[in-house]
Amino acid sequence: MAEDENIGISSQPVSWFIFTRRYSKQDRPLTRPFIALLSIIPVISLVMIFSDQWFHLYYSSIRPFTQGIGPLVIQRGPMYWVALAQSYALNAMATFLLIGRFLEFRNIFRRQLDC
Repeated sequence: MAEDENIGISSQPVSWFIFTRRYSKQDRPLTRPFIALLSIIPVISLVMIFSDQWFHLYYSSIRPFTQGIGPLVIQRGPMYWVALAQSYALNAMATFLLIGRFLEFRNIFRRQLDC
């Protein structure tokens, strides 16, 4: 399994949340300590994925579906579920921020559509 893809998978929710906070021009900017706090789970997840010693805490087992080449059957460990929960929470909050911003300025968007 290519561990490199997990760098993007782990960092996407935090990056998306930071982007939408800035894009929606929230009153309070995100501080560096808060961004570092948001990044703790993705960093720990990546350390576990790249480490042979702690790999089983993220993926408890990985095996091929068949004897030959084919898709992998992945059993997830406890850290996977922690990272998944944070990912869904940050993606949901970011989406709600964008929807809220759109609803706040929907008349501006309507005028842009009227040519």
